Amino acid sequence: MADEPTMAAKEALAVGQKRSIAQAAADLIRAEDFIYIDAGTTTLAMVRALSGPALEAHYVTNGIAHARLLAQKSCHVCVPGGLLRPRTEAIIGAAAITALQQFNFTKAFMGANGVALERQDSQRPTRRRPPSRPRPCAARGRPGIWWMTAKFGRVYPAVIGELYSGAILTNRCPDPKYRQLTLVKETEQ
Repeated sequence: MADEPTMAAKEALAVGQKRSIAQAAADLIRAEDFIYIDAGTTTLAMVRALSGPALEAHYVTNGIAHARLLAQKSCHVCVPGGLLRPRTEAIIGAAAITALQQFNFTKAFMGANGVALERQDSQRPTRRRPPSRPRPCAARGRPGIWWMTAKFGRVYPAVIGELYSGAILTNRCPDPKYRQLTLVKETEQ
């Protein structure tokens, strides 16, 4: 998409919200976890926030900047093969999807361009482009997927999953109806 902003441009948006969501996400990671991290600016902020036992976890990411930063932090990191999208620095495509489907993650952190209740067929997190993502397993009764977003009421063409299939990690949830559909964790009360 020609009008799609670059990673650098996206990183400059909603910095405080991303930072608080990212820290809350980083705090959920334990040393024994096997984590998938989606390419995106909020998830990149999460990688920056990793410290302590979270540095001992194992990571798989389709984000080039994410993998680089994880490696600089001496983390165990795996990158799937596939096509590199220059503007977002994400590895995408059939090869990436096939590689990611071979893993059973304890947790997955994915940015969502929008989450909406007004969807006609169901409530779903959405993106501008189709995802190249794994289906993580829920670990020990906890959510396996964490949708990281502050963008409520937005619907985009590509659905990335059912809302109830994961939990929402956000700075502030504007509508209590979301809590009826899934776990919502807020960084601001």
